[in-house]
Amino acid sequence: MNLVRSVVEKHTSSLSLMERVYSEELPNPGGIAKELGPNGVAELFSEIAEISNERDRLDREGGVNCDDLDDFWRAMTRLGSVIPYQARLYPAQVLEGLSHENRSVRFYVAHSLSRVPFRKALPKLQKALSMESDSLTRRVLTEAVTACSSIMACLREIVAENRRLPVVWRDA
Repeated sequence: MNLVRSVVEKHTSSLSLMERVYSEELPNPGGIAKELGPNGVAELFSEIAEISNERDRLDREGGVNCDDLDDFWRAMTRLGSVIPYQARLYPAQVLEGLSHENRSVRFYVAHSLSRVPFRKALPKLQKALSMESDSLTRRVLTEAVTACSSIMACLREIVAENRRLPVVWRDA
């Protein structure tokens, strides 16, 4: 069992089957991010890519129903819930995900950066946006560029730098 699977198993083993299968976020994503460490970022991306590739393969073959495809989406989304926490702890490693070969990885990294924006991400986001061909990922990259460009992002970054874990900001 690889590091990501073992850490996730550790944090989800006490959950009910319904919570494990149908939740869209992992419990204690900040703790999971810390346990994975900086080297675990790339491993998390590999897990997301593996799930995405399998989902795409099954979708192309047409031999699977939509409920099964949704299960793949939920699995990727659960793993993706850790990325905002990794972005604050290991920003350089997370930003590498913007150039990952798998579009789902790029999507989840961009989505995370739109939730916890920081100015230093802007050049890599702009480069990723200029090279992205997938329309949904382009839309999320655009949202991340906007979030990282705002004056509020600067203020949030200052606050977040003084916290151990990121705060998910919501517009009121």
